[in-house]
Amino acid sequence: MRKRVGAGMLAVVAVLAVLGIALRRWELGLACLPLVFFSGAAWLASPHGLPEFRIVRSVTPDVIVSGSTADVTLEITNLSFKNAGFIETMDELPQTVQVTRGVQHHMFTLEPYETKLFKYTVKPQMLGDVPLGPMKVRSRDLFNLAFEERKMGAKTKVRVMRKREDARKLRLLPAAVHRPFGQLRSRFKGAGSEFFGLRDYVSTDPFRIINWKASARLDKLVSREYEDERTGDVVLLIDLRPGALVGTGLANTHDAAITGGIAVAEHVLSTRNRLSLLLVRTDVGVLPGITSRRHLEALLQREELPETPTHYPITHLSWLVRKSLPSGAQVVALTPLVDDYLPRVLEEIAGAGFRVLVVSPSPRSGETKPDAAAATRTAKEMLETRRINRLLRLRRTMTAVDWDYTQPLALPLKKLGRIKGGAAWRGSGVRR
Repeated sequence: MRKRVGAGMLAVVAVLAVLGIALRRWELGLACLPLVFFSGAAWLASPHGLPEFRIVRSVTPDVIVSGSTADVTLEITNLSFKNAGFIETMDELPQTVQVTRGVQHHMFTLEPYETKLFKYTVKPQMLGDVPLGPMKVRSRDLFNLAFEERKMGAKTKVRVMRKREDARKLRLLPAAVHRPFGQLRSRFKGAGSEFFGLRDYVSTDPFRIINWKASARLDKLVSREYEDERTGDVVLLIDLRPGALVGTGLANTHDAAITGGIAVAEHVLSTRNRLSLLLVRTDVGVLPGITSRRHLEALLQREELPETPTHYPITHLSWLVRKSLPSGAQVVALTPLVDDYLPRVLEEIAGAGFRVLVVSPSPRSGETKPDAAAATRTAKEMLETRRINRLLRLRRTMTAVDWDYTQPLALPLKKLGRIKGGAAWRGSGVRR
């Protein structure tokens, strides 16, 4: 393939030759000779065709969390016995991949069987399997008048997983008899696995519950008692409406709500509770009956939560919660509270006897620098004031947590856990 300069020189030669013949002027023919000699020398002195290369691309580590970087190492070997000449390479990357250190564009020469190493660092701005490559290799002639280009090497993938938050500090103990979620134990003997105490043996006890060490020490048969374990119902409500999306890239309220929701869901499932997901988009999608943490592993690779098999109109959200769960179940809502719709729905749910926890990712968390325009700053401050007012209003009937999602989720939950008993549910003010 010829560049514009080389194509222009050939066009000039052709025009002068045609004019010389048409006008029968030998001077025009002589004017073509320097250009012809120059192009011929460039063609003779340059390698013809691209030699065979071996391109090896390695990524370390090949599995990262969002916001992290990966080091890419390129090993390029000339497998031909000829000099490769002047080589230009460009490693093709998606637009969502940012190069933080080094460059993926290199220009060099390769002797026969010579190997060169290049390194650069990337920071993907998406989730899932991110392809790197193939490599675009270009060979130029001596005077940079023409080039040959080919794509070489295979693609390499780096897996970007969603950042995991720690929700183990989520210990809410209201003044009710049972916990909002977690193992709900009753002080009666049953077929549970948690040890409760020892008692005298009775004839109806199976031999497997006899404590032989205690029996030998007390010189009488002693049986073990266990706590009967029960599980609770938890509904996880995630606000993914288009109007609730504030931010760009992975620093947005949708991604923060999904990340926090997965952390809460993992905590719920680790305590052997039943979980249902309500995904509020333009409608309400339902993922019921999640009982295993394996169901959530695929969610860590997605930009958004998957499509749901069942859909309801968004106006039926309150009715859907009240219809699906018994009174007293736990509802955890993750929403930035950018409007008044969800606060009204959550107040209806709390009024129906459900225990509600609201975790609100702050829309201003992803801002790196203040806006220069005074009008823009004033508008954002007014919107933030309205959001705080909604949190204060919700705090009258439920627990509301304001979360700066640039910080770990464990920080606001840790502050929440310091409040003992029902005060975590009935106090005043917003927990920051």
